[in-house]
Amino acid sequence: LVAITCNPSHFIMTDYTKKVVRQIQLNYDLNKDLFDKNSKVQIDIIDWNNFSLSAFKKNFMSEEKGWKFPEVILGADLIYDYEATEGLVRVFREFLLNWKEYGGEKAPEVLLATKKRHLKAWQYMHDVCVPVAGLTATDVTEQYLTDESGKPIPQC
Repeated sequence: LVAITCNPSHFIMTDYTKKVVRQIQLNYDLNKDLFDKNSKVQIDIIDWNNFSLSAFKKNFMSEEKGWKFPEVILGADLIYDYEATEGLVRVFREFLLNWKEYGGEKAPEVLLATKKRHLKAWQYMHDVCVPVAGLTATDVTEQYLTDESGKPIPQC
């Protein structure tokens, strides 16, 4: 629902499990009246561990559908499975390093909003997967979660 406020023309909503994709579809069905009627929406599975940007282009960016390379990748509550974390970072890396080859105007921004409830998976992503992929990550939690006086709001 956060993405709706930006009024994008295209939404691609995915996960690597059928169960979560079904939940995404249910959520969309309940909230589709909030989307601009001209927005294009596609909901499907992406296998993070066997991701191919060429397959993504074929399935999501076909010219007949009018899709283009993503400008923003917005992820919510993605760090919930330690085993899948490395594959998720690999997907981000593919988008960030190959945007020119796939018709992007610029590298996409990758924004993740997640609760650090799975600290082992979060630390693995931040301390191992991101550096190994040659990427950097910035935790902006403290920067944005402050009260009126500027004091940080404790995380739950």
